[in-house]
Amino acid sequence: MGDEPRHNILDKLEPIQLTKSKVDADNASPSPQDSKKLRLGPRWRRWKWFALDAVASLLWSYAILRLLVGDVDRWVVSAVAPGFQWLLDYRFFGILLLTSILLIAIRKDKSWLPLYVSLFPLIVLFWKIPRALKKRGSWTLALGVIHIIVTSMQSFKYAVIAGTVAAFCFLAIAASSVTPILATASVGLLALWFASLYKAFRYAFAPARFVIAQRQMLSRLLSSKAFLNFVTPDEAWRDPAIVKFDSQVGSQIMTRAGFGLMGYRVSQFWAYRLDVYRRSNFAVIFSALSVVGLMLQALISFTFINVAIFKIDPTQYDTSGSTGYAMFAYYSFASLFVSEVSAIAPVKGVAAAMQILAGFSIAVLLLILVVTLYFGIRQSKADESANEAIKEMRTRGDEFAGVLSRMYERPIDEIFARLSYLGWDLLGVMGYLSRNIPEPPLNGQ
Repeated sequence: MGDEPRHNILDKLEPIQLTKSKVDADNASPSPQDSKKLRLGPRWRRWKWFALDAVASLLWSYAILRLLVGDVDRWVVSAVAPGFQWLLDYRFFGILLLTSILLIAIRKDKSWLPLYVSLFPLIVLFWKIPRALKKRGSWTLALGVIHIIVTSMQSFKYAVIAGTVAAFCFLAIAASSVTPILATASVGLLALWFASLYKAFRYAFAPARFVIAQRQMLSRLLSSKAFLNFVTPDEAWRDPAIVKFDSQVGSQIMTRAGFGLMGYRVSQFWAYRLDVYRRSNFAVIFSALSVVGLMLQALISFTFINVAIFKIDPTQYDTSGSTGYAMFAYYSFASLFVSEVSAIAPVKGVAAAMQILAGFSIAVLLLILVVTLYFGIRQSKADESANEAIKEMRTRGDEFAGVLSRMYERPIDEIFARLSYLGWDLLGVMGYLSRNIPEPPLNGQ
C-alpha cells in the first residue's frame, strides 16, 4: 500500500446518526396498554400457560396416534365404555361443534389461541426448547441437544427405511398366520437388529464424529463462494475519488464487513465450545443412552420374533397359562439376560436358538457400552482426532481472518473497533462472542 497511509473503505463511512424521532421512539416508555399487549395480559399466569400447553400436547398426541397407530379412540372407548362406541361414528360433527363453541367463547384479545395450538410443535422446537436452554445458561447442554439432532439427521434415511420395514414386520406377525409371511417378517426383524448392532459398534469406535462433522460444516461455510461473495466489498467502492459514502452504501459496507467479522468470531467461539463439550461427560451419557435404546429395540424385536415362532409351531415352547404379547415380552426380557420364566420355556431348536441369540445380543450390547464409555472418556481427556478437528477449526478461522483483513485493508481488531465506532447493529452479538472466548483470537493479517 506504499509508505503513505491512505483512507480505505471503512474510513469513508460516517457513524450512524439516528433521527430525533427515532431516538424518542426508542427511549419512550411503553404505555400500560402496550405493556399489557406485549405480556399477553397480566392474568396469564404460569398455570394457564401450563394448561394451554397440556391441551395442545394432548391434541397433537391424539392426531399423531390416529395417523400412525390407528383408531385409538375406538380402542379406548371399547375398553372403558363399549356401549358408547356409536358416538364415535359422529366424531366429525362433535369436533365441528366443539370448535365453533370455542371460537365463540374466545375473546378478541385471545384470538391467537387457535394459532398457538396449531403451530405448537414448531413453537416447542423453535421457541420453548431454545428458551429453556437459554435459561439454563449452559452451552454444554445446548451442544448436547444439537449433537442429538445432528446424529438423528445423519441417520434419518436409515431410520425411516428401517422403521418402515420394522412396522410392516410387526404388522405381518400380528395380523397373519401364514408360515412364509411369519418367517419372512422374523428374518427381517433379525436383519434390522444386526444392522443396528453394526452401526452402534462402528459409532462406538468414533466418538469424535460429531466434532469432525462440525469442522467440515464450518470449513464449507467459510470457504463457500456465496459467503465470500457476500462479505467481499465491491471494487467500485475502492475508487480513490470517493471521499465519503452515502448512508445506503455505508450500510451495505458495514453489513458485509460485520458478517465477515461475525463468521470469524463464530468459528473461534464454536471451536472453543466444542472443545469444552467434548471434554464434558455429556457425550459419554448420550452414547450410553443410545445403548439403552438398543436394548429396547432388542426387547421389542425378540418379542415379535418369538410370537412368530409360536404361531408357526406352538410345540417349540413349553407353555403354561397365558401366551399373549405381554408374556412373550417377559420371556424375551428374561432371555436377554440369560434367565428363564416358568410360563414359557424353549424345548425345540428354533426357539432355543432365539434364546441363545438373545443372550448373545445382550453380551454384544455390554461390549458396545464398554467400548463407548472407554473411547468417550478417552475423548474427554485426550483424543487426537478431536484435538486435530478443533485445531483445524481454529486454523481455518484464522485463515479466513487473513482473507477478511486483506479485503478491508485492516487487521481484524481494527475492523471490529471501526464497526464499534460506526455503530453497527449487531455489536451486541459480537461483544457476547468476544467475551466468551477465553483466549484472544489470533489477528489475521
